[in-house]
Amino acid sequence: SISIFCLKPGEPPPSFQVEEEEGSDDEVKVDDADNLQAGLVVGSLAQMTEGKAYHINVNIHRVEELAKIGNAHPIPYVTVEFGNTLLKTEAASSPTELHNFNVTCKFPLKTPVYEDSIIIKLWHHGWLVRPEPLAQGFLSWSVLRNTSMDARWFNLYGWNPDEVPDIEAIWRTGERILPNCFKGRLLVSARVEALDSDADLK
Repeated sequence: SISIFCLKPGEPPPSFQVEEEEGSDDEVKVDDADNLQAGLVVGSLAQMTEGKAYHINVNIHRVEELAKIGNAHPIPYVTVEFGNTLLKTEAASSPTELHNFNVTCKFPLKTPVYEDSIIIKLWHHGWLVRPEPLAQGFLSWSVLRNTSMDARWFNLYGWNPDEVPDIEAIWRTGERILPNCFKGRLLVSARVEALDSDADLK
């Protein structure tokens, strides 16, 4: 590639240094148990870059009218994902048709932000089986930045296990199929909070 500079007479061209950054899963550590005791799940601190600091607050209030899985209701929990950060609520203690979470998932970030989709997933936490996804939905960071979302109910549509026995295997292929059955409804609110300084990014 060719770089073009506008220089004054006798002014040397600028030099560039490329530094490689190595990411590690250990850089993101969230103590879900401690934070959930205060009704808060906090994501990793945003990378320190020039820009405006924000918190995205996604409030998971309540789930109800949950459909049965086989002969029993699910043991629900919720994950909220934005960028490379995934936050998780505690699961209900037993199978239930409704459950109050009352948890705020907080994502610290700084602009520029190149992700827009905030992914909310409802899961069933089986005792002797791997977690089973029940439904998912999306919020928009750019929309929330301009307009907060008051608490509202979202009807949840998932996949009939008789027709789609392993939705995660399908997700891994990159294919997306439309949900085909009602799974319940989830009460969610969300807002973006502009921060005064980087010191508030916590």
